[in-house]
Amino acid sequence: MLERTFRAMNTEWWIRAYGATDRLMDEAEDLIHDTEAHLSRFRDCSALGVLNRERVATDPLLAAVMRAALDWRDATDGVFDPGVGAALVAAGYGRSFEVLEEGRSVRADSRRPCISVEGDRIVLDGEGVVDLGGIGKGWAVDRLADYLEAHGVDRYLVDGGGDLRAGPTPAVPWPVGVGDGLVAWLGPGAVATSSTARRRWTAADGTAAHHIIDTSAGLPAFRGVHTAVVAHRRATTADVLATTLIAGGVGSLGAVEVQGADALIEDAGGAWWMTTGMEKWLDDGTSLG
Repeated sequence: MLERTFRAMNTEWWIRAYGATDRLMDEAEDLIHDTEAHLSRFRDCSALGVLNRERVATDPLLAAVMRAALDWRDATDGVFDPGVGAALVAAGYGRSFEVLEEGRSVRADSRRPCISVEGDRIVLDGEGVVDLGGIGKGWAVDRLADYLEAHGVDRYLVDGGGDLRAGPTPAVPWPVGVGDGLVAWLGPGAVATSSTARRRWTAADGTAAHHIIDTSAGLPAFRGVHTAVVAHRRATTADVLATTLIAGGVGSLGAVEVQGADALIEDAGGAWWMTTGMEKWLDDGTSLG
């Protein structure tokens, strides 16, 4: 068994893989850094940085993620939207969170570009910029997990800052803390968590702001869901839906159910509740498989 820890995409990554080689672990880490190099909003030289600045970019990886993000925008009736970059900047999140300054003014910004993807070419029309923070980390986890499986490693756990995916043949389910002492037993599949308590800062007027945008208001979302934990077989789906629940509130549960996912929610009062199917993720792990 090999383990690897490193920092990428502004968070800590941890990989545990049985049957992997040192070379494969090096390649796995490189894959995450490569994904960040394409998708980061905070790097001028990234494919996304070029797109936001030049309004056009040709990049296979960025195009694939953008197509997925646009599909999710449609599937969530616009609650999840990759075009909310201007709102994030207006809320004070214009720089990487590691160097984010407290006390900045927060204002609404509903500008969103029209995004078109044709082949590997992406074009932005109109004002606004793209942010892929609500899908990029889940996509990276899936990309890494699929890479491990393609190289014969099917017993693994990938943790990208709280977005997790376990391989199809764990010896036992992996225990994963999801808040307030609750544990999800992760067999084959993925779990992602979004929260208004993470990537949070204080605005100039003393109020709180965070990194998930209410697309109807163009401001940080406070829609009654404080924390959302979503379980699904793919980390991308879990990541997007966890973001959607924070952005849209409990009214977005329909999108979770349509996608065959399960959710655990903490409301603004600190009470936890869940979809019926989430029970199988919270028992002793014997029902997962």
